[in-house]
Amino acid sequence: PKYLPLSHLTTYSRNFTILVRIITKNEMKQYNNTKGGGNLFSFIMLDTERTEMECTVFVNLGLRVYDTIKQGLTYEIKGAYVKMNDKKFSLVKNDFKLFLEDGVLIKEYKEENTIKESGECDFIKIARIEGLETEKNIDVIGKIVDIGEKTNINSKVKGNQEIKKIMLLDDSEMAIEIT
Repeated sequence: PKYLPLSHLTTYSRNFTILVRIITKNEMKQYNNTKGGGNLFSFIMLDTERTEMECTVFVNLGLRVYDTIKQGLTYEIKGAYVKMNDKKFSLVKNDFKLFLEDGVLIKEYKEENTIKESGECDFIKIARIEGLETEKNIDVIGKIVDIGEKTNINSKVKGNQEIKKIMLLDDSEMAIEIT
């Protein structure tokens, strides 16, 4: 096939081309580490099989393509590499994550867009959450019954952040507080 499905990607995948729709794009961030600093941003993409995967764009490429990559549009991407996804820091239920650096080819797909559906959800009742393993992403549907005041927290990863607590109630009559 011309395009490799996201579900077929592993850390051993090389020289592949994917066709994906950008469903969420995050803001540009600056980083500094022992190797130096730079810019990065990430986005969540969806392929024709409705598989979602997160992608992070680093260094100079991030600055060059940030304004080019638009939410809702479809792109061909070639030259990316795959790493294991740290699910503690990801909103996507995928074992792998894509990374883009200088040298990758990104081309807007102008033909008929065949990627129209959002990712699949596996909704569970709030009453079942207590029995689940920790640090697992889940899908719930509920009604917001309370929105708390904004407060500030200091996170090791993201520094000082403003948060709100929300109370969510589902049809099982169970509620959960979400930050």
